Amino acid sequence: MKFTTLAVGAGSCHILETDDGQVWLFDCGSGEGNEPAQYLRWKEKGQVDYLFVLNEDDDHLSGLAELIAWGLQPRAIVRNRTINRTEWVRSKGGKSALSENAKAWKNLVESYRDEGPWPSAPNAEVDWIHNPWSRVGGDTNNASLLVRLEIFGEAIILPGDLEQHGWRVMWKEQYARLQQMVQDARFWVAAHHGRENGYVREVLDLAGNEIDGVIVSDKRIMYGTQERRSDRYAAHSRGVTVKRRSHLIPKEEQRQVLTTSKDGAISIEWSYRSRGAGFDPNPQSALAVPWLNMPICTREVWID
Repeated sequence: MKFTTLAVGAGSCHILETDDGQVWLFDCGSGEGNEPAQYLRWKEKGQVDYLFVLNEDDDHLSGLAELIAWGLQPRAIVRNRTINRTEWVRSKGGKSALSENAKAWKNLVESYRDEGPWPSAPNAEVDWIHNPWSRVGGDTNNASLLVRLEIFGEAIILPGDLEQHGWRVMWKEQYARLQQMVQDARFWVAAHHGRENGYVREVLDLAGNEIDGVIVSDKRIMYGTQERRSDRYAAHSRGVTVKRRSHLIPKEEQRQVLTTSKDGAISIEWSYRSRGAGFDPNPQSALAVPWLNMPICTREVWID
């Protein structure tokens, strides 16, 4: 099982490759020479099974037209279904002002009337909530999906581009669900690319003290509005051992916050292995020791 955050600059794109061969795509942003379609071709993946769009702005959709050209036909699309499409088009400046990818998204949404099957895969579970479009004044950032992706019991939180106002509305109106979504998180993708306006201490505190690492999908800072608060996120992270692929012998380091601008693509990989000496793959063998025969799940974090 592998969860990858692509280095797409100021965009957003996360890919889950499940043990049974499925592909779940969380946003489809592109940038810095990286495209989700390019990655899927390289991995020889034939299709995207589920497309989650956390935020309906161009930086989360900029690789969509290329995906459609590649042959994108997901079994289901997960999105904030309260978004008023007419108002959304107006917020983008009208039909004539829509980018190629925004037009592709509008057409895709209109062709998928049914929600489709609930995403399901061995050892992977997913849940999501969002603010109603009308409660956040038609603001696409604060209408982002908040997704909890649980892999082998370890939760990754993906909050799209939620800003402080959106977090406060969710806190006030869906507190129990919010708490359920973020509790015991192991990895946290920083909201709004790690910017100050996406950070709310009280929400991070709801997760408890189990966060191993924070992931920031970002690019090199060029403007003041991009200023990130890695220090604040670091205060919530216990730290995680990461390995760098670019080294012949993978170099290990302890990190609390990982950023695509510094680290490139970030991957979390889960796999089974035996417990070591005494392991017998045949549970009926006279040599078999029950607890030794139970495989254990290991997790590694890799950066480019």
